[in-house]
Amino acid sequence: MTKIELGAWIAENTQSIRDKTSFPLIEIHAIVSHILAQPREWIITHPDNALSEAQISQLNKAVRRLLDGEPLAYITNKRSFFGSDFFIDQRVLVPRPETELLVELAIDWLKENPECRSVIDTGTGSGIIAISITNEIPDARVIAVDVSADALEVANINVRNHGLQNRITLKRSDLLDGVDEPADLIVANLPYIPSDAPEISTTLRHEPRLALDGGEDGLRSIAKLIDQSAKMITPGGCAILEIQYNHGIAVMEMAARRFPRALISLHRDLASIPRVVRIQLSNG
Repeated sequence: MTKIELGAWIAENTQSIRDKTSFPLIEIHAIVSHILAQPREWIITHPDNALSEAQISQLNKAVRRLLDGEPLAYITNKRSFFGSDFFIDQRVLVPRPETELLVELAIDWLKENPECRSVIDTGTGSGIIAISITNEIPDARVIAVDVSADALEVANINVRNHGLQNRITLKRSDLLDGVDEPADLIVANLPYIPSDAPEISTTLRHEPRLALDGGEDGLRSIAKLIDQSAKMITPGGCAILEIQYNHGIAVMEMAARRFPRALISLHRDLASIPRVVRIQLSNG
């Protein structure tokens, strides 16, 4: 077999995925870094490194997965979010950068209310929201819940990787059904895509449907959480919910009916898309 050098393999495969991604070289470097267990700096400075047959087989398999539309995070088992790296696989959604807005709002609220330190992260998935909040607020007490046992296994890996197993409690629960005590802050990134949305079976087909499908109108889980929250948020507490771009008015109206005295606000992400609804309860 003719030896294939790393630089030649990278050049060929960067070209092969060019129509699939806006960042072909970055994604190819990420795959190589994962398979060869080498940092990007080493990859750049060792283009003449001869690849073994086993390495070529693994690299080519990873590229085929990428060409099939599988998210890079599932191939490399890694995703960066809010300045930290997380373990990710097919049991959980791939974290999106727009979810950082929810985390920022949660951290800001906790800093503004230092007497409030109990948090429930509902639908925690990979645990990125709970972990990001706990990393920034050292005395926060977080319960992270999910209905999926598979997702909680991934969250447990990330909690341990970040050394937060004594500060984050993982619990299997359908939203707040299995949570016993109220919290000052409830945060949630729940399934909000309508069941018949084509993207669930096309562009998002590799991700767990349980974490995507929000029912007929996409609001099933959010409506249930808002209803449950009436008994689970302490006076003066807050709920911060990620929403689909076109759900802002519906979620705000839903929240206003359940919390008529609350201050309810809609927040846009960096692309000016409505992304988060914040429900600030009164103290009385």
